[in-house]
Amino acid sequence: MEKITKFQYLHNMLKQEIFTEKLRYGDRMPSINQLCDMYHVGVRTVKDVIAALREEGYIRTEERKNAVIVYKKDRPNEQILPVRFLFERRDAVLEVLRVMRQLYPSMFAQAVPLCTTADVMALRKILRGMDDLPLRRKLAVASSLFQRLLGRYGNPILLDLFIDLEFFTNLAVLDGFANPYDVLTTDAEQKIGGYIDMVSRGDVPGLQRVLEILYDNIYQFTLQYYDALARAYPQFVTHPQIGFAWYTQWAYPYAYLELARTVIDGIGTGLYRDGDFLPPVSAMSRDYSVSPQTVQKAIGVLVGLGLVRTFNGVGTRVTLGNLRNMDIRLEDSLMKKDAFAYLGALHVIVLSCRKIALIAFDHFTPDAVRTIEREVETIQNGFLLLDAFWRGIVDVQPFTALSEIFAQVNGLMKWGQCFVLARPIFIQGVVLCGRCKTALENIRTNDKDAFADTIESAFCYAFSALQKNLVSFGLTEAGTLAIPGVGVPILTSQ
Repeated sequence: MEKITKFQYLHNMLKQEIFTEKLRYGDRMPSINQLCDMYHVGVRTVKDVIAALREEGYIRTEERKNAVIVYKKDRPNEQILPVRFLFERRDAVLEVLRVMRQLYPSMFAQAVPLCTTADVMALRKILRGMDDLPLRRKLAVASSLFQRLLGRYGNPILLDLFIDLEFFTNLAVLDGFANPYDVLTTDAEQKIGGYIDMVSRGDVPGLQRVLEILYDNIYQFTLQYYDALARAYPQFVTHPQIGFAWYTQWAYPYAYLELARTVIDGIGTGLYRDGDFLPPVSAMSRDYSVSPQTVQKAIGVLVGLGLVRTFNGVGTRVTLGNLRNMDIRLEDSLMKKDAFAYLGALHVIVLSCRKIALIAFDHFTPDAVRTIEREVETIQNGFLLLDAFWRGIVDVQPFTALSEIFAQVNGLMKWGQCFVLARPIFIQGVVLCGRCKTALENIRTNDKDAFADTIESAFCYAFSALQKNLVSFGLTEAGTLAIPGVGVPILTSQ
């Protein structure tokens, strides 16, 4: 499946909102500026998508007013439109559900010790009268439970990912077919109330077990729904597929900062070594398709971080020695935003790495293992070695959706290379080198569980070290990100 454009992404997202009745007949769409903010795309993209939806008959536009939804699924032949859309996403929806089954039951359950009495009370309040609500409102209430649990980790990237995955798997419920959400919405108050009781009791393993069963059932109900649709509409079964796309990096759109991140990543991975000169401004402008002014602003960021020094008439030179001896202070708001995004991306890996390591373990090839062996032998910085090891794990695991997710996560982590080169953190990386060697030995001895445990412990150590240092650099909000089992009291029943 090819990478989709911003136009295709927004077009698909808005069609899905229409087909799943999040946007109903007669509703007004968000404004152009609101759509830009919500989906991190430009005005031109939004205008093009609105024009396409108008031409396709989904909306009506009016001068100086938000567009109005005119699609109605009960009109003759209009049910064909969501059927085609459903089949375009069939394979990806089923894969994403399998990914969610792997990641989220344990992630939700491990958030239980982070919950407060106020969280439980708020959930019980939302739950009242749930059985009397229409289908989409029931699903929204159920989602609010899971979002509140994830919210206790304090990481907006983690929450954004869950919302996008959940939205992608939302299906249009067509007349004449069994409701694929019966497993969640039948006797919803009792079912969701039982989950909340487990949160209140602090029953981590119990909640994980029931949520694993829930995700298994959702997958089976979804598969049955698609099978029924295939029997009714066999002409769409082989329709070209649309994959899951997550574009969290679009929330960090400044071109000069993106270029600065790319250069930082190059410094961290050894493309530009200590003492090397960066390419001339004209060459960087050409290679990265940005203006010379953007290159100059990016270099200014790197100078401010102590990564490079500019010499008039000579060029810009990498000066890591300065960075390792300087007192880093994060004061610029955009730098703070990037630094928090970097730590948030690492936090996502911490919470998911054990499951993904288990998935990947059986897919390591001799070539993949040899690549890891070379990296363990040659990369001296423990944080960079762990990053390379992780990329090897993601490369061999079989889920396309996970590859998409961690391509975005790794993109957000570019900024962090400058922090792992700073002396206080650089020294702590020695521990990570040892753990990476242990993980490699786990692969050689075919010890799957030990491998997953080693990877998880390495990332927990890396996260804790970086979080502590970023707080000392002035990023106080870094202290709000939580990982399970770190001095958090278990919630008692109310």
